[in-house]
Amino acid sequence: MPAQRTPPRSFVGSDWHGRAPGRVNLIGEHVDYLGGLVLPAAVDRFTEVWARPAPEWSIESDVPGGLGYVKAIGEELRADPHAVQVTSQVPPNAGISSSAALLVALAAAIRPDMDGKQAALACQRAEQKATGVQVGVMDQFAAALGRSPSSIQASIVRWRRPPTTSGVVRPSLATRNDGSTSIPRSSACACSRRLFTIATSHVWVSC
Repeated sequence: MPAQRTPPRSFVGSDWHGRAPGRVNLIGEHVDYLGGLVLPAAVDRFTEVWARPAPEWSIESDVPGGLGYVKAIGEELRADPHAVQVTSQVPPNAGISSSAALLVALAAAIRPDMDGKQAALACQRAEQKATGVQVGVMDQFAAALGRSPSSIQASIVRWRRPPTTSGVVRPSLATRNDGSTSIPRSSACACSRRLFTIATSHVWVSC
């Protein structure tokens, strides 16, 4: 497991320090926000944050776009503004939850005694606020509670599919979930869920 890095020179003696891993998912991609069964595992790549008090929230990071996450988790945990420095081995857009790693590292820095489950839920709310997307909680749970190389089996909500149900959802609905499309993937998956839970025979669902 990689050793913890020393803080950046300008952040020596910083007020906060937190660290959280990325994750891979073995089973259940895109079903955690629908109540399905997921099996994520933490990886040995980490995001670390250091912070010191400041007049307003700010972030120094090689990865752009993190300020919204910093502000959202700070507001969620009712923390005073800090200047945040981020170093990360968890690359963005690689499918290993860089945003969850950042948020959980920040939560660990702000509230180091916080229960892991509560931290994951707080980070989920913060990500929903920062992105405007109703993300699930799988990534945050893996970052907050995962211990490499162990996996976490989580059944968010029991979901029973009627045995005679069938239907079709257009593949074009499963688009990028970054705000650049009018119908995000979560909406397409929610449409699929309605198709399989409302009907007991052949159905057509308009999304």
